[in-house]
Amino acid sequence: MIKGIGITAFVFSIISIFLPFYPVFMASSFSVIYLVWLAIVLSGVAAFFGERTFSFAAFLISIVGVFLLNAVLEIFRFFTGSSNNDFALITLVLFAIPIFGFIFGERSHNKKKRLKVGEDPIFK
Repeated sequence: MIKGIGITAFVFSIISIFLPFYPVFMASSFSVIYLVWLAIVLSGVAAFFGERTFSFAAFLISIVGVFLLNAVLEIFRFFTGSSNNDFALITLVLFAIPIFGFIFGERSHNKKKRLKVGEDPIFK
């Protein structure tokens, strides 16, 4: 199940890269921010429970997506006259979740011990 959460974060982060370039989503670029946030949170949850591969890939792709989305947000701020940086601050705080997950998360490869040939798992 945790691998599924990591794969979902990976898919959401890939989708969030390409959405800012479609004209339909240019006007609603905040929906893309929410998708990036969801990918980051799912990546952090998967990292805390020991899934490293897809959660790390989703984390890196989300970073690239935020840099691409930053240009769209600057255009949006220019046309609306808004100077609110709350979204940037929340995004930076959310990027800490997967980092803490990678550092303090469960180590799935240390949980399982392989049995030797002829070893009884009950009387170990």
